[in-house]
Amino acid sequence: MADEQRDILDMKSEIEEILISLDKAAAVLNHWVNEYSFHDNPNPLAAVRFGEGGEYSTHEQQSALWYFDYKKIIEFINISADYIHSSRQRLTALVD
Repeated sequence: MADEQRDILDMKSEIEEILISLDKAAAVLNHWVNEYSFHDNPNPLAAVRFGEGGEYSTHEQQSALWYFDYKKIIEFINISADYIHSSRQRLTALVD
C-alpha cells in the first residue's frame, strides 16, 4: 500500500513539473505573439524604408523590428518547442 501511495505521489509530482514546463512554453509563446503579431505581415521593403530614416509608418517600423529580432524570435520558438517536446516525452513515459 505504501509503495502505491509513493508511486501516486511520484506521478503527481512528475505531472506538476510537466505542467510547469508547459506553462513556461505558453508564457514564451504568448510574449512573442503579443510583441510580434502585427496586423500586416512584415515586409522587407518596408523594413528598408524604416532603415533609411526620415518619416516612417507603423508598418515600416514593425517590419524592421521583426527582421532585426528574427534570430531572437526563432531562438525563443525553439525554446518553447523544447519544453513541449520534453513534456510530451515525459507524459508518454508516464502512460507506458
